[in-house]
Amino acid sequence: MAQTWRIVTYNTWKCDGLYRERLNWMGQALADLSPDIVCLQEAFDCPSGSADTVGHLASVLGMESEVLAAREKTRRFEGKEQLSKSNLAILSNRPMTRQDNVKLADHNEDQDRWAMQVILSATPGTSLRVVNTHLSHLRGKKGDTLRRIQAQQLHARLNTASRETVVFCGDLNEEWESPNLSALHKRDWLKPNHEQEGATFLGARDDGTCTQRRIDTIQVTKGSKRSVKMRQRFSALNMPVGPDREYPSDHAAVVVDLEFRSQDEEGA
Repeated sequence: MAQTWRIVTYNTWKCDGLYRERLNWMGQALADLSPDIVCLQEAFDCPSGSADTVGHLASVLGMESEVLAAREKTRRFEGKEQLSKSNLAILSNRPMTRQDNVKLADHNEDQDRWAMQVILSATPGTSLRVVNTHLSHLRGKKGDTLRRIQAQQLHARLNTASRETVVFCGDLNEEWESPNLSALHKRDWLKPNHEQEGATFLGARDDGTCTQRRIDTIQVTKGSKRSVKMRQRFSALNMPVGPDREYPSDHAAVVVDLEFRSQDEEGA
């Protein structure tokens, strides 16, 4: 029997804005999507401030989590300078096995960039590798060069094993079509049956002052061309919910629905 998995990627915007309120907004909106896998970027972790974005969302969603702790620095949180992290994380309602992290090229103005990976069993005899990353935020020539190198590094690590589906998620700080990401374009990515286009970088609130861009993505490739289909890809968590038309995060989520078929069904 075919299985449908819903996968979400979402930049949670660290501790900025109305953090405690945003946690609740994010948790409710993600729960409404009923995801199977959630990839998070900028997941805030501040033990001294009793703040843990991954822990909160994993609890709300009833999911297990794997975390790549990164980008430790002092940030202003609830009126105090506090040592904290901006982590990558993958949440899942199915068992997952951690794979090697990928250290990405960085710059003295933007350090500690990574990609993390997990493996899950899809249908019998097939596996799903989920890759979650967050590329450099630098603008101008420095950022262009850095993201080009980071894309090349990721392309080199995205070799698909036989009967393995790879789901590539994250905040690229660049539109997918950008020449800076051309190394990633060499992959044979699935096209969705239905796609709803829309910006994924929104700004803090819906006030018309932010230049919105589509810089977050989920792309899917696979070893067996008949084992998986992308039913749809769309944006979510992109409606203002706060009293001053705040969004749950300054990014929207990207959602894909994947349909997996067993080996027997492929030949039927």
